[in-house]
Amino acid sequence: KPAWSQRWEQLAKGQAALMVDLEAIGRAAGDEVKRPPLVAFAPVWEQGKRLFLSAQLVESFHIAAHLDCANADDAKRVQETMQAVLTLARNALDEADRKLASGPAAQATALLPLLDMASDALKQGTLEIEDSTVAYSTKADLNAAETAASLLAPAVMAARASASRAQASNNMKQLMLALYNYMDVNKHFPPPVVIGPDGKTPHSWRIEILPYLGQDALYRQYRMDEPWDSENNQRVLDKMPVQLRDPAADSNSKETSYFALIGPTTFFGAKGSRGTTLAEILDGTSNTIAIVEAKRSVPWTKPEDIEYDADKPLPKFGGIHPGGFIAGFGDGSVHFLSETLDERTVRNLITRADGEAVRPLP
Repeated sequence: KPAWSQRWEQLAKGQAALMVDLEAIGRAAGDEVKRPPLVAFAPVWEQGKRLFLSAQLVESFHIAAHLDCANADDAKRVQETMQAVLTLARNALDEADRKLASGPAAQATALLPLLDMASDALKQGTLEIEDSTVAYSTKADLNAAETAASLLAPAVMAARASASRAQASNNMKQLMLALYNYMDVNKHFPPPVVIGPDGKTPHSWRIEILPYLGQDALYRQYRMDEPWDSENNQRVLDKMPVQLRDPAADSNSKETSYFALIGPTTFFGAKGSRGTTLAEILDGTSNTIAIVEAKRSVPWTKPEDIEYDADKPLPKFGGIHPGGFIAGFGDGSVHFLSETLDERTVRNLITRADGEAVRPLP
């Protein structure tokens, strides 16, 4: 058995146990351990030989750590270092607690129990020397941990949702910028459906703007003289740009969540049109929706979008972010439109030249 096996057998009785060879890590890390922030733990790396950790989850969450050193003097130096680290940790938690108490109520409700649990665990901890070993142990109340977790979960979900929505808005901004870059070169926006050189094969505007999304190489791989789902073009489908995929979707998904609104009165115009110009958007670009976010099963290269007819029910948008949907406007701006926005306003925003005033958007 290795020399450290007896120590391992003493500690490895919980649900999790770990042995760290500090000497081996110190040799591998070299000078890195002498630079901030690791330099603050220098005695641990220089005097410590092996670190043993054990975690037990029975009625309470108990953690024990033993750090073996070569002799009692080395252990003393390690103990002093760890004591300083624990003091800094307690001070940091106290400061975080004070800031949360004066911050937003929802955030404080979710995080304060977690901070209190961590603070109590540090206060209950003991740091002692046993011959040439530094021993530390502490425990946390499981009920407090469960309460903190239950309160924290909604906050984590809300943070994830907010981050996903922010990334989706950024995707939309990049698509709108690509539309304008296309317009600068071609003097009109891309048509909703691009017809191939044979005069009949349809292709998506999402393919047409690839060079303006920094995807010129991918655009050259796509064959306009073949259907969008041909064997060759299927290989392009597999290389979906991230700007066209919903951030919350599976990274292997090939379905887009960004669609043009198609129709004679819309920003993009009807199928078969050449692509609108700025002069044709009489209501003003800041009052006209170009692209919307919607949850639909549509491959990103497929020439399929959302058709709009003023005489038919309003298409369903969104379905991805709670409370509404993201829309890219003709001036390049991006807005989150609430699901409570009245239908007449939405229809006015879809139509590019109805002459009706639209209230300012948030």
